[in-house]
Amino acid sequence: MKLLPADVVREQFDTFRSAQDNRRSLSDLVIFCVIPILFGVAAGMWGAAKLDVSAILAAVAVYTGLIFNLAFHVFDKSLQMRRDPFQSADPDAIRLVDELQANVNYTVLVGITLTGALTALLLFDAPDGWVVVDQVLNGVIAALLLHMLFLSGMILKRFTCLHEVLKP
Repeated sequence: MKLLPADVVREQFDTFRSAQDNRRSLSDLVIFCVIPILFGVAAGMWGAAKLDVSAILAAVAVYTGLIFNLAFHVFDKSLQMRRDPFQSADPDAIRLVDELQANVNYTVLVGITLTGALTALLLFDAPDGWVVVDQVLNGVIAALLLHMLFLSGMILKRFTCLHEVLKP
């Protein structure tokens, strides 16, 4: 089975569903996509002229590493649940752990992408006078950072829901 980054993104967007009726959640789309984009546009237009890219890179790299570690723990829990006859019979618990895995994998993908982009920014300086390029890059970085922050909230929400479902 070949898993592409596009598959990770698709799995993440498949988790944007209402808990009540399993329909697509417009509010999730707004929170996780539209608000970060608007924030990025605002940060690009009115934000700081120069960002401390090395400090942001350090924070994002550490955070991505922690989330990557979390991915292994969620995978392990998923295997345990599927092997347990009682937990594997609970479709809500299995669905929640699968959604949690999708959320964590997507957050890792965003973190790796952002880490790569920030590393490239450290290696190559834009020529003087390219103010628009700096503004666009600052906006993209700001949008991705807010997106990752919101994803952290989504992961915590899934943990809470999974905890409630698995309570004895």
